[in-house]
Amino acid sequence: IASVDSDLGGCEDTSRSTTGLVVMLNGGAVSWRSKRASVVSQATLIAEMIAAGQVALELQWMRDLLTEVGKPQGCVRVMED
Repeated sequence: IASVDSDLGGCEDTSRSTTGLVVMLNGGAVSWRSKRASVVSQATLIAEMIAAGQVALELQWMRDLLTEVGKPQGCVRVMED
């Protein structure tokens, strides 16, 4: 399971959004991150789509790594609000 969220213009100084994500495997967090966006989003939808793209990249990397070490994974549920 992966969970991701983003705020719109959360930084008062730069108006950039902050994205947070966590990836769980067998009930434990194996990857987590909080990062300020490099661009200013004009709408909540855009901020959320950028966040979804970041978690997709993280999941692809993790899936490739697990396959390489002999532990292939099936579909991953991504929770986005």
